[in-house]
Amino acid sequence: MIAARTPPHNLLLHVERATDAVLECLAEHLAGVSEVLPGVHGERTSAERFARIWSRATGCGHDVTMSQRLYRLAEVSFPSGVPGRFRLAEPDDADRLVAWTEAFVDEAVGEGPHPDAAALVERLLAGKALAVWDDGEAVSMASANRPTPNGIAINLVYTPPERRRCGYASACVAALSQRQLDEGKRFCTLFTDLANPTSNALYRRVGFRPVADFAEIRFVVA
Repeated sequence: MIAARTPPHNLLLHVERATDAVLECLAEHLAGVSEVLPGVHGERTSAERFARIWSRATGCGHDVTMSQRLYRLAEVSFPSGVPGRFRLAEPDDADRLVAWTEAFVDEAVGEGPHPDAAALVERLLAGKALAVWDDGEAVSMASANRPTPNGIAINLVYTPPERRRCGYASACVAALSQRQLDEGKRFCTLFTDLANPTSNALYRRVGFRPVADFAEIRFVVA
């Protein structure tokens, strides 16, 4: 079992063959050091097990705030007929991408902790980790980060509402994923919100395949 947390964010939990007794020890330790947990995020069954144990130990309630699916891609299926081209984001794109990042977080996280969008975009631009689909101007974005020796995560996928349903996001994600494979990664991963059938269908079309379901669970003080 691996448990990690950076305050004020949720506990991140990875469990392999851990019994409830192990999860109870974790809960007792965190409660004993007066740890205040806003929630837990992990593979759905494990997160739900820990949430029940934490609720019993602390008296708080809990509810699922987001059901997610982890996908993995090893071969890209490119969409056809999408106008425009793929390119890495440039410093001149920064103001637009900061606004898009803020909009993405509003849609994806809602009332949760919001990152400093300007600082995030600056860091991603410096690392050449942010890409756009350009159809006369930037019309969609995606990021590749959190690399491991074999894989890398695709995230921060966003197209403004007035530019949607044109295939831009599919084309951007496909091209960015292929770039990672061409540079030596064996696979790309990403998380989706299961409440959004459009994004789940988009990623399956470009070659992402389901791996496991995850849950983000919020703890509620009674």
